Amino acid sequence: MKPRQILTAVLIISVMLTLTLPILQATANADSTQSAALTLFTTCDENGNPKFTFQLSDDVYVKGGWFPLRKNQQISIYVMPNGLKISEIDPAHATVGPVSPTVNSLGTLPITKIWSHDLKIGQYDIWIDVNKNGKFDLPDIIHFHYFTNLPLFHVVPETLTGSIGAVATMICAFSVFQLHRARKLRKP
Repeated sequence: MKPRQILTAVLIISVMLTLTLPILQATANADSTQSAALTLFTTCDENGNPKFTFQLSDDVYVKGGWFPLRKNQQISIYVMPNGLKISEIDPAHATVGPVSPTVNSLGTLPITKIWSHDLKIGQYDIWIDVNKNGKFDLPDIIHFHYFTNLPLFHVVPETLTGSIGAVATMICAFSVFQLHRARKLRKP
């Protein structure tokens, strides 16, 4: 390949990398926001702000729901991999759990940490075992999109958004330097 072709290829790849990651993140967040708005409970950050895409170093929290028959009583919460069959919803298939928070006097679930950092990359749903019997039955709740195979939340690798620009700039500068050097060597 000629130096000009190499430079062009490097520039195209750098621009694509720089532009693609933020678009993919925004798309994932938008899709999750729409699906979670219809659930009884939602994943959130430690302040209760809805959050549907987590990085490996984040903590996952859940809040909301309405459990009028469980006021001031404990429930069990499990993090389940997305895509399980109904028959597979049990503690043996849980990624995390059980976490057993106490429902408040209003019958709602306060902000509760369900998964500490060092998460695993993937797509997940939440099963709330309301009667704490370890079986998926009435009156248990699972994220309703479970049946359409859309996850409640995602865990993604740490983003390199801040460093991509620097790496792209460094590659471009190196390519320009090499082109300049090649032209200089060709002149007598």
